[in-house]
Amino acid sequence: MPSDWRTDDPEEDCDDPGPSAHLLRLSDWGPRLLEWLWYPLIPRRKVTLLVGHQEIGKTFFTLDLAARLSRGDRIPPDGALGGPAETLILSGDDELDDTIYPRLDAMGACFERIYALTPGGPKTVAEDRPQISLADGIESLDNAARSMENCRLIVIDPISAFLDGMPANSHAQVRRLLRRLTLLAKARNAAVLLVTHHRKDEAGGVLHRTLGSLAFTLASRVVLTLVNDPATSGRRLLLPAKMNLLPIAKCPGRAFSIEDGEVVWEPDPVDTRPDELQRLIARGIATSERLIDIVDELRRLLAQGPLPSLEVHQWANRRHIPRLLLFQAKTLAGIEARRDGKAQAWCWKLQNSPNQPKRLPDP
Repeated sequence: MPSDWRTDDPEEDCDDPGPSAHLLRLSDWGPRLLEWLWYPLIPRRKVTLLVGHQEIGKTFFTLDLAARLSRGDRIPPDGALGGPAETLILSGDDELDDTIYPRLDAMGACFERIYALTPGGPKTVAEDRPQISLADGIESLDNAARSMENCRLIVIDPISAFLDGMPANSHAQVRRLLRRLTLLAKARNAAVLLVTHHRKDEAGGVLHRTLGSLAFTLASRVVLTLVNDPATSGRRLLLPAKMNLLPIAKCPGRAFSIEDGEVVWEPDPVDTRPDELQRLIARGIATSERLIDIVDELRRLLAQGPLPSLEVHQWANRRHIPRLLLFQAKTLAGIEARRDGKAQAWCWKLQNSPNQPKRLPDP
């Protein structure tokens, strides 16, 4: 049955028109199918929140989306993102000329389809300008999206940089802002992706560790968290922490790494949930299968005799084994570290193995 909902009127004012009430009989209306920028993680016409610690790759992820969307590309093995289409970026931390542009260039972006909204002109390293504030309204953001030919993604990174005049911990004001952003997303048929940080305090679940008001996670229809894989150095896990639109069990996460300035996606889904991962890390066990594999590899490595610890760490780096996981495996494998007086170096040795090191560093 066709829908009579009129939230996609391109001329709709996406700012709050003021309080009003209408009595609707649902039998007079039809359903509306969900539309996705990237199924099943980023819907169109909704607000999605991306949460992660600093320097973890959140901006790399958002720019990778923009670059792929500009080319009409896909995140393998999924389908295309619905492009070629345009992205509108509000960047509060990174400069356009020395950070945003070079990263997009490395990703092969089509620059004609990527826009940045800045106050008073280009933002450069040498100029300190105040950020646009969304606290009192989003007219400038709406006007920019309206003027673009086919805007399908709006990135606000981080949202805290654009809240001048509004306390980020105000539950009521944050909800009001997110309602306005949702109306904008519906009016422009675009996905709105807000980026924010985790609190430094790791206590509590993922949804309660978001910087600012809890309303950010409550009012967003989807919350994604980006974390480092504690079992593999350089591997990032993008995991759904909240999903109001689909059963979260049907929404696996994904993994990627950053290589030579490009985001490289793994084709296989990741079934680990954020809170489950947090519990495993708290217990000192990251990924049991990975840990067992490393224990077996270490035992084979040291089966013929001790090795200098420097060489073991170099081996671990080549295998992308984090330090924490390496030492967990060392304990489980029954490996002890001893100082070799002749070589003046620490060596790793399996218990009950020959004492003579296989190879020592050059003097």
